[in-house]
Amino acid sequence: MKLALLGDLHYPHLSEDAVVVALRDSWFGGVLKTFLDVEADMHISLGDLTNEGRADELRDVYGAVDGHVPPRRFVQVLGNHDTLAMGKREWMARTGQARYFALERAEATLVFLDTAKEGRADDFGGELDAEQAEWLAGIVRESGEKPLLVFGHHPLVDTTTHSEQPMFGFHRDADPWPILCGKRGKGFYFCGHNHAHSIVKREQWHFIQTAACLDTVAVRTVELREGVLTVGLLTFDNERRRQEAAAIAAGMRLFTLKARACGTAADHRLTVQLLPAERGGER
Repeated sequence: MKLALLGDLHYPHLSEDAVVVALRDSWFGGVLKTFLDVEADMHISLGDLTNEGRADELRDVYGAVDGHVPPRRFVQVLGNHDTLAMGKREWMARTGQARYFALERAEATLVFLDTAKEGRADDFGGELDAEQAEWLAGIVRESGEKPLLVFGHHPLVDTTTHSEQPMFGFHRDADPWPILCGKRGKGFYFCGHNHAHSIVKREQWHFIQTAACLDTVAVRTVELREGVLTVGLLTFDNERRRQEAAAIAAGMRLFTLKARACGTAADHRLTVQLLPAERGGER
């Protein structure tokens, strides 16, 4: 099984200035093509696919996804920006995707969460509603020793870079660690939100955060083969892309470029041995 992960895209609605719109279309079109060109069984957005949660933003992004050759299986978890203008019901109607769901594969259980508050620009922290939290607890329990891969927009508190700050992850009173720590076997939690690459281990869990595309154009890869899970990072930055990203960001609402988004080498790659006889082998 191979997955390709995209950090916060923040595809924006901009002014009608033809030059600005053309730059946006070219830059984001190139990034999406780069992402979708990666060979994988599934392509996953880690949230904030759109910048203001507008219908036209979503339409443009899904136009690029649907028009890619060959076709790709695309999944989006909801980020806080994705729910600003559109409600979750409208988002589900437009994408045909559930807010949260799980997929059983021979190699692992995959879980996709909705951690976003709806229409709250003033409160961008994460939470799970009671129904979803109860559902997640059941998934964790039923997964047993099977590897569990969880995809959500917000990081858990005090895990990846910046997650110790208020609203830069789940709210402390809504943090799902009490649910996840009951996992038997290994778990992997993939998130965005904080616009910086970061990998942190806590007990039987690894937390893998991916930076925003405007800060650094990169695609995470996750491969599970012969009892080994490997997380990689494909970087597609160049000077022209960085200059164009800065020009686009200057005209955006609700977005600021972040310094030191790339993290360190330890935040880019991970290998974990999953076979029971070799438990604990990771580098």
